[in-house]
Amino acid sequence: MTSSSLHDLLPVKMHKARTTLTYQLHAANISQKTNNHTLTHKMVLISNILTLLVTAASGYAVYFSAQSIPKLQKYEQTAEKAAEWSSTAKKQLWDTRYTVGAGFIFSLFSLYNGLSFVLITSSKLVFRNTAWALALAAGSYGISLYMRSYWNNKAKIPMLEEYNRAIEDSTQVAKALDVLVLGWLVVAPLKLFGV
Repeated sequence: MTSSSLHDLLPVKMHKARTTLTYQLHAANISQKTNNHTLTHKMVLISNILTLLVTAASGYAVYFSAQSIPKLQKYEQTAEKAAEWSSTAKKQLWDTRYTVGAGFIFSLFSLYNGLSFVLITSSKLVFRNTAWALALAAGSYGISLYMRSYWNNKAKIPMLEEYNRAIEDSTQVAKALDVLVLGWLVVAPLKLFGV
């Protein structure tokens, strides 16, 4: 081979080398994107599973709240008559209504938000979802304390079976709200980092 023929072949070999290198880099880039997409998909799946667990805990709290309301309503007429004569009985009646209502409404709100977090996903909602999750954790904590401060002091009354069961149901709601505090605190950073 002469130097001119070697010189003529050099661009062809360089072109092949560049094409091969470009192809290899392109294939590596696609592989990396696929791996990143798979990892992101797995992380979003983890976030959705945890959010579904929090949603299930919210549903549990809604269930027990809904169970306690009719049990307490059986004694409401008697409590209203007592409230006419006693300011303490009146206060107890309204405190009972407020605590049961707060637990029910907040649990329902948490259930709704949990479902919306799973069903409505968007990268534009990252900060909103994170803020909501933190607000739901704070709300769960506050409502749980509120319910516990009222229901933990209630003694069970002999021969008032439904009332005693309502106390137990309300205690279950407070426990579920404690789980929601932890659950929403775990979901918040996952939503922040798009996991």
